[in-house]
Amino acid sequence: MKQRSGWLSIVFSLCIFFSANLAHADDTDARRAKASEMIELVNKEGLFRYTIEMMLTNAPEAQRDRLRELVTIHLDEKEVFAEFLDIASDTYTVEEMEALLEFYSTPIGRSILVKRQTANARFAEALVRIMQQSVAEAAKE
Repeated sequence: MKQRSGWLSIVFSLCIFFSANLAHADDTDARRAKASEMIELVNKEGLFRYTIEMMLTNAPEAQRDRLRELVTIHLDEKEVFAEFLDIASDTYTVEEMEALLEFYSTPIGRSILVKRQTANARFAEALVRIMQQSVAEAAKE
């Protein structure tokens, strides 16, 4: 009986998965259109360049100018935005993106959007520091 209920759970899960994916596929164009609006908002706020600058603040000061130059030359914004378009349209529903756009279009929303970049950069820096400490402690053992 346990084996049968296990199989039923698997079949039920697959049914939910495939039905969710079919519903998800139906609104692909609408999701991609909303994701494009999100890209426009991020681009208008200059957050792509802001994110790069935040990343560069973690680099050694002597290397920042050279890294900025390399990023400018080799990082294709269109490729980055195309990747974001794919990820956002696969991750969010139209309704979720509409809510994000509505919120991020307000002054407080724009403020949070910018501060989120700073918070993410600081968190990434803290995570690296914590991992370095953990590796150093593990090496002592």
